[in-house]
Amino acid sequence: MHSSYAEHEAIVAAIEAGDATAAEQALKDHVHIQGERFTDLVANIERLHDSAYD
Repeated sequence: MHSSYAEHEAIVAAIEAGDATAAEQALKDHVHIQGERFTDLVANIERLHDSAYD
């Protein structure tokens, strides 16, 4: 959550500064990073579920 919040702050800061290029790149980076994290979660969901009931 902390890193995601920091990514959001960077996006907002770039928008507030009027830097469309930086805002676009920050948003793309955020989506890419969060997509990887979601993929990792999905890949491990069965293992996480099983360990919760062991």
